[in-house]
Amino acid sequence: MSSRIPLQRSEEALDRFTRATELPMLLLALAMIPLLVAPQLLELSEGIDRTIVAVDWFIWAAFAFELGTKTYLAPARRRFLTRHWYDVLLVLVPFLRPLRVVRSARALRLLRAVRLLAFASRL
Repeated sequence: MSSRIPLQRSEEALDRFTRATELPMLLLALAMIPLLVAPQLLELSEGIDRTIVAVDWFIWAAFAFELGTKTYLAPARRRFLTRHWYDVLLVLVPFLRPLRVVRSARALRLLRAVRLLAFASRL
């Protein structure tokens, strides 16, 4: 019975963290829309383009932090990662950049749009 208590606490902590971060992560995913659309529709200055890339990396860091924390709190970490494979993919893509043939920043932004769709489907 005592071995179930840490497992139960871990599940409760994961649930609390998920509830606490759901709205902020949804807002960050929604913030990606203008970051995806603006470079495609508008001719942006180099400074604005750099700002968009910086905000994009900040949002990626937030997603990475969320995934890392949820994985740490999950009672069955491997199962959690396989169930949330799309989150893992979104976090790993930037580290695969040295292997790219073409610039993948726009592709990364499109993958993050998938995250927005995942949040929207939960609602």
